[in-house]
Formats: sequence, C-alpha cells, structure tokens
Amino acid sequence: MLVHICCSVDSSYFLKKLQEKLGSEKIIGYFYDPNIHPYSEYYLRMLDAKRSCEKLAIEFIEGEYDYENWILSVKGLEAEPEDSIRCKVCFDSRLEASAKKAKALGETKMTTTLLMSPKKDFKKLEKSAEHVQSQFGVEFAFFDFRKNGGTQAQFLLAKEEHAYRQNYCGCLYGLSAQREKQNRSANELYSDSNALCYPNSIQERMEVFATRDRLEQEQKKYKISKRNILNYRLLWGRVSQEKKVLDALFLPYSYSKQKKFSVSEGDNEKAFLFSAKEIGIEFLDLKHYSFEKLVALREKLGFKSFDVSVVIILERVNSKKYKIELTSEIFTDTQQIIEERDGE
Repeated sequence: MLVHICCSVDSSYFLKKLQEKLGSEKIIGYFYDPNIHPYSEYYLRMLDAKRSCEKLAIEFIEGEYDYENWILSVKGLEAEPEDSIRCKVCFDSRLEASAKKAKALGETKMTTTLLMSPKKDFKKLEKSAEHVQSQFGVEFAFFDFRKNGGTQAQFLLAKEEHAYRQNYCGCLYGLSAQREKQNRSANELYSDSNALCYPNSIQERMEVFATRDRLEQEQKKYKISKRNILNYRLLWGRVSQEKKVLDALFLPYSYSKQKKFSVSEGDNEKAFLFSAKEIGIEFLDLKHYSFEKLVALREKLGFKSFDVSVVIILERVNSKKYKIELTSEIFTDTQQIIEERDGE
C-alpha cells in the first residue's frame, strides 16, 4: 500500500497504527506536498517525515516539489478562506499524484495521512479520495484513527519523538490569512539577504532539528524546549545619500513608527542613532555573525535592554544628510531550543 504523507506529526501515529492493522503487508511512504511554501519549510517537513518512516522501517519516497504547477492549479482561488474549495483542489492534486505513483510502482491500494489531521474535513477528503479512486483505478483505503483518543495519542507520540510541529498548514495563502488574523506579517515568506538567522525563523528551526538528528545518530540524549521571547523582523530597510543607496546594516530591534526620515551626523534628538565614528567594516559581512552576536554588538555599542532605537552600521559615516527607509516589527513569539543532556 502506498501512503501519501503530509507531515511527520500526522504520519507517525497514523503509520504506526497502520502497521498494526495491516500486519506484514508492505507500506510505502510517499511525501508529495508541493503546496508547502517556502522551500526551506517544505524541506524541513520532508526530512522529518523521512525520519518517522525510518523509525518504523518503512520505505520512503520523496515526490517532486512541483510548486509552479500547484500555484497554477489554485489560480483564482488565492483569496478563498482555509478549508474552502482551494483546499479541495489541493487535496485532489496531491492524491492524484499519489495515485499515479502507486500505479507506477504496481501498488493497487493507497491512503493518506491527511486523514489523521484534526484540522482536515474528513468528508472532503473522502470526496477527493473517491474521485481519485474512480479516475485512476487505485483502491483508496479509509482509516479513521482519530477516534477513541487517537488525536490526543497522536500529539503525545509527536511530543515523545520530538517531531517537528509546524505552526501553519503549508501554503502561502493560508499562512498570509492566518498571520493577518494575528495582526502580524507572514515573515516566514521573507528571506534575509544577509543570511541572518532570526529566532523562530525556518532557518533556525532547521538548525535545531539538524542538531536533533545528529545527536540521535551519536546516541546522545537531548531536550527540546520552548521559551517565550520578544522577536523581531526587518521587513524593509534602505539607507541612501544623494540618491545613492549605501551598504548598510540595520541591527536587530531597530524599530521606528516613522517609515521614512532624514538625518545628519550627530542628530541624535531624532529617532535615528548611530555611532558617528567609522565602525568596523567586517560587520557588513553577516555570514560570520549569528543573530545573538548582533544583539550583543548592539549592547556593546551602549544600547540597553528594551532599547529599540534604530542603529545602523555604515562603512563610513560623514556629515551629509542620510535618507532612511525602514519597516520592521517587534512581536511576542515562541522559540524552540535544543540542549544536549550529558550523563542523564
């Protein structure tokens, strides 16, 4: 039987129960989810689903990340709400691709771990499955493992296995709508051009779970925990002088309600503050600096905790007027951290 896999949280418990039900029947896990955006988020979920299959000795196949065709399939439905016709089209496209893969592999039966998700409409999934079954001639097996405390057992298993638990369904349209309700930008869709690794960014999550995988391979104990933090994202920033854009570094937590303003050297009465002396050019290459080091740099320059004054590092500071454009946000968030537990 081929099993379409959507994520590790839904798949671990589902696949475990499926093995118990099917006994010695072969199971193939097929991860086909081109709806997930951005690619870094897709890649993290794929690796975690692969890990779930490896724990259960289930063959794992990664499908094509056919994102452009997925976008075309939901064209015109971008503004539809979650759990709408856009989601049905998404179900259809993923199950159709899974049915094609099943036929190519000579499998006559298939199912999907989407049936395990508490946020997915079971009846809509049934309709999509029936459509695929009639069109491709692959028998679709329905399993409702949510019943009798299955959903609670699913989350408990995911916690015990330290599975990656995403905080949005997957597509950029659902994510944007979700963040709009939370009065936040969808910063998951932003990629920092200077390779900053912000707290709770996809890049940081990938580092956390890559560390988890390494520690497991080394058979070392670890703990993944959460902490509440005050997070920050620079959404847009530019410094120009005499209509020329300058190389500039906005330090983390640089925030201003005013989006555009001008300032000259030493004009510290305004919201813009920066060192009037020439600051080390090495700070312009952020590949050598983590987010935490940049925060430490802010403190080293004399800015205290909870100070959100705009701090900009330029290659050379002069007395000419600077034009500053800045859009950033500060928000409460939850960050995952991993710690190796020696001797426990």
